[in-house]
Amino acid sequence: MIAVQDQKNEFVVLTEVAQGGASLMNGSVELMVHRRIQDDDARGVQEPLNETMCGCNDINAAPGNMGEFGHEADGGCHCEGLTVRGIHRLIFDTIDEANSERRQQMEEVSFPAVLAFSKTATGAAVKSRSFLKAAFPPEIKLMTLTNNYVDINDQQLLFRVAHLYSANESSAHSVPVTVNFSEIFAMEGLTIASMQEMSLTATMTVEELDARTFNWSTTPPPQVENVAAPRRSPLQVNAGMFSAVVKPMEVRTFLVQFS
Repeated sequence: MIAVQDQKNEFVVLTEVAQGGASLMNGSVELMVHRRIQDDDARGVQEPLNETMCGCNDINAAPGNMGEFGHEADGGCHCEGLTVRGIHRLIFDTIDEANSERRQQMEEVSFPAVLAFSKTATGAAVKSRSFLKAAFPPEIKLMTLTNNYVDINDQQLLFRVAHLYSANESSAHSVPVTVNFSEIFAMEGLTIASMQEMSLTATMTVEELDARTFNWSTTPPPQVENVAAPRRSPLQVNAGMFSAVVKPMEVRTFLVQFS
């Protein structure tokens, strides 16, 4: 992603792959979609950066013979230049609205729906199944749900969620969000039986983590109030329902037992 803004509006370009970008002049955006040169730029590789559709190149060419037409490794490469295709999504709006929209668009670009196919008998009914009773709030991302570590966690699944927005990034979305996990996972066969919050890497409980936290002995500068940073909101358990408040920039990790 690259963006430029003035006092009111913002222009955003979202890319689906990593690209070099810069704003060399006020109000301008440049992106390097592809790089191909026909002459050696004398930067040490002794060949042009001549990527082609057929894969030939100028490796091992004698000095002074790079870029001539010929065959692979004999001093030249006669083939069409590499074609690069991609998608750029453009957002132009007020700063606050652009900041809100770009996070949602970035998730769609970076994590598109995965298509899977299988052979079925002719005329088989198309079946659909969702394991979520309700959607996550738009500010919350499901980062991890895996059974890779059940053998060392008493058959509990590793479950991790994150807040998509940074602090003060969006007036509408950079706010603490209450996530009711029991309402989201309420389908038959996938309901939450127990839930325990863990450290980010799930190596210890948050209670153990807090007990190990070092209390730094500091002296605040003059006229600066020594205010403790707010702690995480605890996991709420009420009548068998599990919920938690996730703050901007926060990642929460849990071990979950489903039934």
